[in-house]
Amino acid sequence: MSEPAFRVVLVNMPFASLSLPSLALTQLSSVLNERLGARVAVETLYLNLEFARFMGGTRYYSHVVADAGFLTGVGDWFFRQCAFPEAEDNTSAYFSRFYLPKTKTRERFAPFWQRNARSWPLSSIR
Repeated sequence: MSEPAFRVVLVNMPFASLSLPSLALTQLSSVLNERLGARVAVETLYLNLEFARFMGGTRYYSHVVADAGFLTGVGDWFFRQCAFPEAEDNTSAYFSRFYLPKTKTRERFAPFWQRNARSWPLSSIR
């Protein structure tokens, strides 16, 4: 059997909801398979599930990401070090601005996020 002419990887981003699969990715996969058949290999990666597991489970993920993350840009902030490795660490300023200094969220999660932002194994993503 010959190799497919196309390899498509559909990615559900790390900060997507944990409680719902991506209907869009499922539909895209179906359409690609239907129209291209054996000429395409489609793979769907749910990085949100991997990321939640990496972050210590659904409790951390849900509290920081789902509860406040969409309003605070936590996804952009978390991966900024990958895009701009020379950028100065702004963890304290970020959490002060978006999670306010005296909230439990900041006290519990700022050190955790700072530590893990630099260690998520982006190179291990296929």
